[in-house]
Amino acid sequence: PFRRPVTKESVYVLTESRSFRIPTPPTMKNHGNHVASICEIVRWLGEKAEGLGVNVFPGFPVDSLLVEGNDVVGVRTVPSGLGRDGEPATDEAMPAVDLTARVTVLSEGTRGPLTQAWLDWQGVGSDNPQIYALGVKELWEVSEPLDRIVHTMGWPLPSDAFGGSFLYPMADDLVALGLVVGLDYADAR
Repeated sequence: PFRRPVTKESVYVLTESRSFRIPTPPTMKNHGNHVASICEIVRWLGEKAEGLGVNVFPGFPVDSLLVEGNDVVGVRTVPSGLGRDGEPATDEAMPAVDLTARVTVLSEGTRGPLTQAWLDWQGVGSDNPQIYALGVKELWEVSEPLDRIVHTMGWPLPSDAFGGSFLYPMADDLVALGLVVGLDYADAR
């Protein structure tokens, strides 16, 4: 799932009419890492896990943790195929099912409801809440290969917003182009 090693990288500050290359900040240095697709990595990890005997259940929404004492012992799925009255609406209606395991891995993202329930249950928190950002990415076919990772900051974002753009070479003819904007902005115009 790893496309290619990072051998070169550049960081730029953009204005509306110019760009300034700056030294790569330590937290943005990727030399020696690999460019990859997260979807391909997740699929690959799932195959590896299943090869080791792990049961992976994609496509089953769950709504609660199963807890015994101080241990998470599984999850409960969401019933499906029910009408507004809670009664089966189709022949394929399924009741909630308890899935139990010695180890339960929550892979629903940082704001998933089960992850939040676990954090609340464990009293894990911070006076500094997480900051979230929204990103968009496209894959562009290109005629000339990009030889480096490129990160930018500044324009077109206003000075009071954090974020920036990126270019990642996925293949000789394919570039991932994206823009990330922090969701703590004050003015959504």
